[in-house]
This record gives sequence, C-alpha cells and structure tokens, in this order.
Amino acid sequence: MPHKVIFLDVDGTLTEPGAMQPPPSACRAMEAARANGHRLVLCSGRSEELLTPLLVYPFDAVVSSAGARITCGGELLYDRSISPPLLERTTGLLARSGVEYTLECRDTSYSSPGFTDLLLRCAARGSNSELARWARHAREDPVLTVASYPGTPVYKITFASPDARRLESPFRLLEPDFYCCVMGTDQFGVVNGELIQRSFSKGTAVRTLCRYWGIPIADSVAFGDSMNDAAMLDAAGLGICMGNGDPQLKAMADEVCLPQDQDGLAAAFHSHGWA
Repeated sequence: MPHKVIFLDVDGTLTEPGAMQPPPSACRAMEAARANGHRLVLCSGRSEELLTPLLVYPFDAVVSSAGARITCGGELLYDRSISPPLLERTTGLLARSGVEYTLECRDTSYSSPGFTDLLLRCAARGSNSELARWARHAREDPVLTVASYPGTPVYKITFASPDARRLESPFRLLEPDFYCCVMGTDQFGVVNGELIQRSFSKGTAVRTLCRYWGIPIADSVAFGDSMNDAAMLDAAGLGICMGNGDPQLKAMADEVCLPQDQDGLAAAFHSHGWA
C-alpha cells in the first residue's frame, strides 16, 4: 500500500467541538498509522495558539488558520496574513452591517464587543461545531476585544450574524478578496462562518505539503466535518466526511464515516488498512 498523507480537521473530526483531547481510539489509530509509514497533518481553522494542546501528538506538519500558516518540523513553509488596508476595510463593512466578528492572530484573538454574548446565547440553545468551539473558548478564557488589538498580523476573520440579511452587503463587497464560508445557521437564524483569503485554503495546504514531500496528491486523504473543510476534501485524493458532518459536505465527500463520538476516525483508519 502506498504511504498516505492524512489531513485531520480538529473540531467535530479529531475531537468533540471545543475540546482538545482526541478519543483514545483516535490516538491509537494515529500512532499505528505513523508506525506504518503514513504522515499525519493537523489541518485546522484554529490559530496556532489554540492548537497548542494538540501538538503533544506526533503530527508531521501543522496547518493553522485555515491554511494561512503551514509549519513542518519546526520550519515555516507558508505565512500569509491579511494586509492592513484590507483588514480595515473588512472590519468596517462588518461593523456597519451589524455583524459580529473575531480577528484571529497567531497567538490570540480579538473580538467585536457583542461577539461573545451572541456566541453564548447560541451555545445555550444548540449550535454547529464552530459556534460550539468559540462559545467554549469564550467561557474558559478571557475575551480580548478589538479595542485592545495591537496591530499584529491577522490570518483569518470569524463572523457571526443575528440574521442572514446583514451579511448580504459585506459578502457582495468582500467576495473578490475572500471566500465567505458559511458554517451554518441555527434554528433562530444566527449565521456564522469564516472569511478566508482567496489566495489560500485548507485545499492549497494539501497541495503544498504533498509537493513539499514529493507525494502524489492521489495519496492524500482528508477528514472533515464542516464547510470550511470543503476545499481540503476536494483537493485530497480521498475526502472523508464525518457522520456528524454538514449535509453539504457529506454530499461532496468521497466517503462518509461514522460520527466523531462513535470512534469514526479510528474505524476509517482500520477499514482502509492505515492502522
């Protein structure tokens, strides 16, 4: 069997949304896969700082901020932040439209004044994996506001809007510069997602690392659960959606495995013979 490069999303894929501990079954499967010569890549929309607890596991490379940064063996392979003029224009558009947002830097994040309150209201009534992750982060860590933003590089913008209508104008004006990735809409109409620069994605990270290691793209595998994983699943030779994943992602995936909380990752590793 050719050695694979296996790209793993975090929330809702490797771990429960907002948690930082993979289930024992996934840990054993990853260890066995690496022993069998396969490479593992942590490929997340999270910033590097938020990924720190997971770096105790033996990943061969780390993709953070939805592809904005790629590190391998301590070497920085890719780094692409949002330019200050584009950042100023984007945050202005969101604020004027009444859309809450968070600026994700390498080491920390800065949120608009109403972002946390909106998250906690959503979490109290049930939400998708990304809203759940942010709500858990807000409950456990001090929230820094954009008023204290020091001008450090921003790699991604997360947004949450009380309704879809408020997003129409920002999306139209930002579409040339960003993928406006909607993660989901809760039962009360709250829409959340990410603004990711068009120059990169989790998909470009798949291609970059396969090229760096000299491994055919056909021998890459991607696991995800949310629509911000779509580019990754599309780029990989085999795209697998978790059973708990977004219905749209399931429809475009090559395969759907068991849900994350039913040891889906380990089951897929074993069924394909990687572990």
